[in-house]
Amino acid sequence: MAVSAPVRKTEQIEASEKKQRIEILDALRGAGILYVVIYHVLYDLQCIFFPETDCGIFDLSSLFMRFTHILLVGMLFFVSGICTAFSRSVLKRGLFIFALGELLTVGTYLFMPDMLIRFGVLTFLGTSMLLYGLIKPLADKINHPGLCIFWLILFFMFRTMPYDGFVRFFAWKMSVPEGLYEYEFLYPLGIMSANFRSADYFPLIPYGFIFMAGTSLSSYIKAKRDSLPRFCMKKVPFLCFMGRHSLIIYFAHQPLAFGILALLDKCL
Repeated sequence: MAVSAPVRKTEQIEASEKKQRIEILDALRGAGILYVVIYHVLYDLQCIFFPETDCGIFDLSSLFMRFTHILLVGMLFFVSGICTAFSRSVLKRGLFIFALGELLTVGTYLFMPDMLIRFGVLTFLGTSMLLYGLIKPLADKINHPGLCIFWLILFFMFRTMPYDGFVRFFAWKMSVPEGLYEYEFLYPLGIMSANFRSADYFPLIPYGFIFMAGTSLSSYIKAKRDSLPRFCMKKVPFLCFMGRHSLIIYFAHQPLAFGILALLDKCL
């Protein structure tokens, strides 16, 4: 049976896009979501079921875990920013992920109130995409790879603000006005009232700056995809699989891990 020209052209475009897929982005996103899975398992293990367990360097309060938390979760947000240039609609994608995040909030509120999630990973990513989608026409005109440094400097300055109320730049530091902490609705910006609680919390400040650092490279990487080093196109099967299915894995891993640990808790 003869194949029409439009169909052949569509197949050629799809084949070209598949051939030129930047596999390293999937692999890095996969590494980020793998870390999230490991972190949540450790959280359940140390904070809920077996708090007496000595996890050594994998203790959530250890310097190693705090460092890897910023590095690998930050990488997940950075790659998500880069991928905005490859999305057909950043606004639609952002709305979908935001809705999933809010569904998770409602689910934990109803079934696991002690582990209520407010402005967790998905809500943060969805909000970041929605905000970026609104300014994308302007951002496309001014984005430059050099802006990546600017956004990372802002992250460095604001990195501790949600936790100690200070903006820092080496020896200089400035405190956030105390009056702001009286408002209940500022937690998406990293300003938490005394009543705020969340089992998974990633505010726009400072993590949004990492996402924006990724967006500053997105158009450049998309334009240069044919001239990127060969290793960027090399598939790492396990990590690439996790990266491509990160949403499903994120939703499935926590109830699965919680259930297995609850079963072990009863058996031991």
